[in-house]
Amino acid sequence: MLFDGQGSALVSNGKIGSIRDLVFPSTSRKGIRMCMFSLLQSWKAIDMDVPKEITTYCPKCKKHQTHSVSLYKPGKRRALAKGERHHAREKSGYGGQKYPLQHEFAKTTKKQTLRLKCKVCNYMRHKDGIRLRKLAIV
Repeated sequence: MLFDGQGSALVSNGKIGSIRDLVFPSTSRKGIRMCMFSLLQSWKAIDMDVPKEITTYCPKCKKHQTHSVSLYKPGKRRALAKGERHHAREKSGYGGQKYPLQHEFAKTTKKQTLRLKCKVCNYMRHKDGIRLRKLAIV
């Protein structure tokens, strides 16, 4: 099946409608949500646009509020943390690496985690990530 630039599917006899009709056959919100979930699970890597602000539930305010959306990035690793010190001690001296380093990776994408900050109470929470090739905050 081929698609033209406007998101409509082209068939040998002409246009059959928009891509939304093909992707989301059900018109109910739950049907759309379930179709989207199954699409995200089935596609290996996709590009996704996320709005800068979304309205979602805030557990501190205990109601729906506007949240600003940003991408979670882990901080710098601390060299004096207990695990880092233990790993350095294990690697020191003769004998080399204590566990096998991973050279071949099966996954081609990483899970992107969204950081949601409530505009009213400034409460921050993380939304579990989904596997994406590229996530753009628009």
